[in-house]
Amino acid sequence: MNPSTIFTIAGMTSIGVLGLFLASRAEDPGIQIFGLLLAGLAAFLAFWLVNRLFEPEVVAAEESD
Repeated sequence: MNPSTIFTIAGMTSIGVLGLFLASRAEDPGIQIFGLLLAGLAAFLAFWLVNRLFEPEVVAAEESD
């Protein structure tokens, strides 16, 4: 893993935790929905990153560099 991947994971985790915190403390439905969307976005990015890191074409391209 290169440093940019680590920073992406750290940022994604921070966004997800912030979204869950916003949703848990929300007093109006708009903020709750926004927080849940942030958490959902973080989960989507996590699955996308895992897919990108373990695709055979991407792994082969990184190993040849």
